[in-house]
Amino acid sequence: MRVLEASEVNVVYYPTPPFRDVRQPSRAQWPLLPFGSVLSALLASARSPELSIQSGERIRVQYRLEDPLRRVRVTFLERLSRRPGVGHLRQAPERFLSTDDLIDLQGTFGSGVVIDFWTSGWGVVGVPRTTPVAAERYQPNYLVRVRVVQLSQPRVLWQGACRSVGRDKGAMWTMEELLGNSAEILKAMLAEAADTCADELGRTVDDVSGPSRTYREMALARRTRRPSARP
Repeated sequence: MRVLEASEVNVVYYPTPPFRDVRQPSRAQWPLLPFGSVLSALLASARSPELSIQSGERIRVQYRLEDPLRRVRVTFLERLSRRPGVGHLRQAPERFLSTDDLIDLQGTFGSGVVIDFWTSGWGVVGVPRTTPVAAERYQPNYLVRVRVVQLSQPRVLWQGACRSVGRDKGAMWTMEELLGNSAEILKAMLAEAADTCADELGRTVDDVSGPSRTYREMALARRTRRPSARP
């Protein structure tokens, strides 16, 4: 972590992706229905990514859901700033950018270090039912990525990603339960999932002195889509 002690640090965050409502058809129903395989295929295609986004965005707007990324930023940076020599992270300026490209980051800040945060996905995911009469249940999901980027080359010194459904991985709810009382449970579980990720990533960032990746290596090995503005 010495690079953080000796460098000017900027904090960056990116556009939030659409909230998704991912429902899964119940396999338990198909043997009980005529032409079950055809119906299964039709229902599966009905929940296309576009419909998943449309349904999820309606939930986000109606219940005024907020991306919990700020919770991750605050917790992660506070934990990091307690270490010797990096207390200045508490005063690091924050900036919203539309792209996480390393060359663009270098062009924006010139030198120093960037710690960037990106919510790579969030939404509710249906859990397959075990019987035809069982109520469909869901788990809130939150995915986030955090990087420490040195701008001089530029290169990624450390990258961590987390996917969380909260502390209780077996907990699930009906949609009515999640959205009841102004989506109280859904909002609480998204916040808990973000806090869980912040704790997990804070524990894994202890060593950024290992192998790093340059811009060329990142471009060749990139496995996650870039942040993009909500359509």
